[in-house]
Amino acid sequence: MNSNQSHLARPGSYSVYLSLGRRRLFNLVAVERGMLYLLLVSLMVPLVLRREIYFYTFDPFLLALYGIWFFRIIHSDERTEKRYFTHRGLALIDVLLALLVFWSLFSIIISVQPNASLNSWLLFIRGVLLYSYLRFNFGKIIQPQQLQRIIGILLLLESVLAIVQFATNSRLGSFNDLFGEVETYKNAYFYTSFGPVIRTVGTFHNPNLLADWIILLLPLIMAKLYFGTAKPKKLYYLLLVLALLALMFTFARSAWVSLIVIFIVMLVRVVSFKQKRIGLLFVRTIRYGIVFLVLIGLAYSISNYWFDNFSIEIIRDRFSNISGGGEWRLAYINIAFQLMQRFPLTGVGFGTFSQALTEYRQVLDIPRVLASSDQFSSVHNVYLLFFAEVGVVGGVLWLLLCIAATVKSWRVYAKLAVCGPQFAVFALWLLAAWIGIVFNSNFEAVFFHPTIMMLIFMFLGLIVASSYSKQLRYYSSLQPGQNE
Repeated sequence: MNSNQSHLARPGSYSVYLSLGRRRLFNLVAVERGMLYLLLVSLMVPLVLRREIYFYTFDPFLLALYGIWFFRIIHSDERTEKRYFTHRGLALIDVLLALLVFWSLFSIIISVQPNASLNSWLLFIRGVLLYSYLRFNFGKIIQPQQLQRIIGILLLLESVLAIVQFATNSRLGSFNDLFGEVETYKNAYFYTSFGPVIRTVGTFHNPNLLADWIILLLPLIMAKLYFGTAKPKKLYYLLLVLALLALMFTFARSAWVSLIVIFIVMLVRVVSFKQKRIGLLFVRTIRYGIVFLVLIGLAYSISNYWFDNFSIEIIRDRFSNISGGGEWRLAYINIAFQLMQRFPLTGVGFGTFSQALTEYRQVLDIPRVLASSDQFSSVHNVYLLFFAEVGVVGGVLWLLLCIAATVKSWRVYAKLAVCGPQFAVFALWLLAAWIGIVFNSNFEAVFFHPTIMMLIFMFLGLIVASSYSKQLRYYSSLQPGQNE
């Protein structure tokens, strides 16, 4: 170990005890880590109490997390803090994010509905706060292995619930349906040649939310199985199959395609970094496919409901009506460009796309497919949404932010893959899931839902922290196998 690294303790050893005299009461770091777990679990229950008003706008878990963080810093040794402190300088993502926060705040002033814009901005700030926490505490309070465990548990719970919903043809377990306002929408069921088939939602209220949740978390399981860090392996294979089934039962076409993009990204990155593993990658991919097909066959044979309501015919039906769904999507894209032309600099206000359509309906050229609509939706493209709502400046900032995060996540893999399989799993997950959601953002606009927004900001924080964390930099300086 180099002399300039000798002062760094091994990851996981950091602790700050609250003491009474000479007696240690409890470890503040453990309490802080537990609060972070509670925050991530709370993302599964984003209750919609009233239209446009989301539960946890002022997140009690996030506020408590910041309170414990502040209390821990006060009681920690200054020299110890400096040893673990994440890089103090600014990353490009930090600058772009700060500019976007201030510009979107400015858009509230000219918004067609300032209250709605303020609410969206507060939700945005909530994501920035999670980003900032992880930016400075990842590798210190919580390690990659610890984060992977909680992510696996969350994915398992959502996947099992989704499969139960499909099997019972109900939205059993949707917290929004149980405690909030039951939302009815046209796409709750997918109409096939067999009749209506439910689109599973997990604990949420919209199948696209569950689909985005899965494409953000599932690459972790794929990476763990590939690098052989999944133990017990059979359990992780089962989790992989359950998550794939849950994603399939959302009938979210863009998420299906995004999963293919994720696999291609993982393949390309692994091959470009370590070509000798390409044969192993193909072998394990074939193994995944065989296991998946066997379990699907078992499901067919033991459940008449699944046999009647899930077959290749349903998949064909789902893709056969792309033209119908594409017509109204193109209509919203048309309107987004009209708003961009009318309000190029400021946009119509953060989070007010649908309200702007109602407000300016008389001066906009509404496409025929939407002409009879009483209530408008949103353009299913996050990038166009930013351009329309916060103007060209905000749109460019978000676009640059996505590009910067993609480049940095690509480089993070190069830094951490040499540290051993555990870190390679984490780095590959960040890269594949981030590109998957960036791709999916072209077809879905659930960004402003609290659950997905917080997960996206979590990824941004982890991507930046993985580049600058002193503990992770310490491990990247070791020779392969030295840390194992």
